[in-house]
Amino acid sequence: MDDLRIELNRQAGTSLVEQIVEAIGTSISEGRLYSGARLPSWRDLSAQLGVARGTVKSAYERLIDEQLVVARGAAGTFVADRLPVSHPADTSDLRGPLPEFYQHPFGDPAMVFQVGIPAQDVFPYKVWSRIASGAAREAAMASVSYPDPRGEPGLRAEIAAYLSLSRRHQLLEWAARRGGWIIEDDYLSELQLAGRAAPALASQDKYGRVIHIGTFSKTISPGLRLGFIVVPPALANRVGDVAAALAPAASIASQRALGEFMRKGHYLRHLRRMKRTYTARRSSLQRALNASATDEAMAGLALLLRLPDGTDDKAIALEALEFGLAPAPLSTWYADPARTRSGLLLGITNIPEQGLDACCNRLKQLAGIAVGQE
Repeated sequence: MDDLRIELNRQAGTSLVEQIVEAIGTSISEGRLYSGARLPSWRDLSAQLGVARGTVKSAYERLIDEQLVVARGAAGTFVADRLPVSHPADTSDLRGPLPEFYQHPFGDPAMVFQVGIPAQDVFPYKVWSRIASGAAREAAMASVSYPDPRGEPGLRAEIAAYLSLSRRHQLLEWAARRGGWIIEDDYLSELQLAGRAAPALASQDKYGRVIHIGTFSKTISPGLRLGFIVVPPALANRVGDVAAALAPAASIASQRALGEFMRKGHYLRHLRRMKRTYTARRSSLQRALNASATDEAMAGLALLLRLPDGTDDKAIALEALEFGLAPAPLSTWYADPARTRSGLLLGITNIPEQGLDACCNRLKQLAGIAVGQE
């Protein structure tokens, strides 16, 4: 068939099957092979190309799976009828989700001053990779079943043990008297840089009034997609039913890896290392900004650079992205426009050791602050 051009390269990194599929697919898409055209038989094409019949058979099966050709028994294999070409949809108005809160593109590497991303250079990747590989093997060899929507028992046990610390009681007693619920969203207390973190209320809740929410996105990786809820026994069945009706359970391999990571003490050692690193980076950023070294300037793991009221902090944050800087505008987080204040939240987790002064000077220039001014 003159319209079928197939040139095989046995030195290429792709298989002969892939090359045949691509060549025939390209001939169809470019119109050299028209709808209804008969392809050579396996025997004829394998002889022409000098390959095994099984190679051509596998390529034809792939093309059939992709609905580019159809097999008609003894009559042969033919190019499938092509659907009318549809014009691509207009995507000019598409944007990333929640642009008011997430100006940095999802999936891109962490940028300087970006908030909500843990430090990339202090995580024990070798240890985690070894544990994760073992967990993946165990999950692959385990019996096939639907995963428990409440999570792996091993990981749940490690989280419960991690929360068991001595507690304060006043708030718990209030909830017991009033029949109230305490929602404890405590995702950053373990990384508190000043003083000791207050123990989790849930660990001393003898009244069953605390619902504790946590995540590993800020301590390990947001890509892990693992969080947890610790609820009183009286709510466990109801929350388990809700979990079963929502999104599917997280990866079993990831849950097992994290449980083992915690059981062997790697998680606590990682937290201690992160706190030392973040404390040093906070001090470096305060020096570079010539800012007051007080806790009042901190908001979680971000340092607040206050701006004059009325300053368009959103525009500054967008412009900063062009220079590889990703501060978060403060005004976005105000519910009442009348009370909105301007500022930039500067994440301290992924700031560079070299070139920090230049980053801060550039940010000050964008914000209209004289370099060196407090």
